[in-house]
Amino acid sequence: MKTRYSIGGAAAAYIFFARPRLLRWGATDQEFDGPLPGDEFVANADLTATRAITIRASAERVWPWIAQLGQGRGGFYSYDFLENLIGADIHSADRIVPELQEIEVGDEVLLGPEFGYDVALLDQGRSLVLRGRLPDEEHRAPVRRHLGVRAPS
Repeated sequence: MKTRYSIGGAAAAYIFFARPRLLRWGATDQEFDGPLPGDEFVANADLTATRAITIRASAERVWPWIAQLGQGRGGFYSYDFLENLIGADIHSADRIVPELQEIEVGDEVLLGPEFGYDVALLDQGRSLVLRGRLPDEEHRAPVRRHLGVRAPS
């Protein structure tokens, strides 16, 4: 009986305290509450998550790294070995690759060898909005990912 209460308490703590913080990790109140490019694609999202990091560099220096994101391109600048444990075949670039700088609306950004997101909206040097469905969730609402660059304040 005690175990059931411990599990229930842990689940409640996660739902009410940890999860809300994880869904807005690093984002300012303005970023979390305000509009972002691509919001119009999913009017009534089942889940909204706005996560952010601060990079102490100009948007012009950061954008080339965002432009080359994707499996088979510049990777995701994460822990390749973890992504490759699930067969994603990710190899993150350690430099700007000139031939990977062209990206346009309609292009596909692969997350792994078999699925990815389409570039739905692009504001060169400022935001890249990806839209798509996870392969096993055809009947659920689409998901949206926003990758943006904001100038340091």
